[in-house]
Amino acid sequence: MNYQIAIMSYARPDRLRDLTLQTLDRHHADHSRITIFVANQEQYKIYEQVVPPTIKLMITTLGHFQSIRAAHMTYERNTPLLILDDDIAAFEEKQGDSLVQFAGNIDDLVATGFEICRKTNSRMWGIYPVHNAFFMSDEIVVGLRYIIGCCWGTYAQDIAITTPNRLTESSGNDYETTLQSFIHHGNVVRLNYITVKTDYFASGGIDAELKTRGIAERQKDHTKQLKRIAFRHPKLASTYLKADEVTNLKLKTITHQRIPRPK
Repeated sequence: MNYQIAIMSYARPDRLRDLTLQTLDRHHADHSRITIFVANQEQYKIYEQVVPPTIKLMITTLGHFQSIRAAHMTYERNTPLLILDDDIAAFEEKQGDSLVQFAGNIDDLVATGFEICRKTNSRMWGIYPVHNAFFMSDEIVVGLRYIIGCCWGTYAQDIAITTPNRLTESSGNDYETTLQSFIHHGNVVRLNYITVKTDYFASGGIDAELKTRGIAERQKDHTKQLKRIAFRHPKLASTYLKADEVTNLKLKTITHQRIPRPK
């Protein structure tokens, strides 16, 4: 299928090269599909020294959601997009009670996600958000499930991204995008047998230059944004405190269909 791979990155060219790009190469990704979006001309020059010349580099903007929205607008409307973080160490799949390296290539994974979207009139698919086979299942769930932003499929210029009636702050962006896609299209799709190995708290990243205040202040902002999402979507989301007293968001579980994983 004719799809594109979009990767947002900031101040981590070596991490991008050694993790996500190597992972994509292991799964036979076509370099002509890949575009790395960086924040500015200065970053472009840095990444140019690291990224293979077979992969396209483009300048976007700072901020996690802002960069994704800008990237969406560079593609023709309805182009299937696989959006990845820059530090994906591995695609892994559930085998019994264990996780093993995903046996397929990247085309297989993308084709499955978008084929289920086509069959269920969905416009967003993703993977299991926790790197733990115990919680995963050998199925694809269609309905409302949290779609984590490190690896997800969507369509260029989709209304879940472009609608002005959404929050755009980085805290809770994945939840907001999931909810907007569900509200506008009636379903999201999650492949519960696939996950990724990554470090969600590594230094750098597309938001790094925006994080000028201390952790306590950022945590207040994080709590505020998650509460805003819950307030805007009271029937679909609610906040709660994790064991470390950090606020988190929980989406209502809605299941419209369960599909066995491909053989």
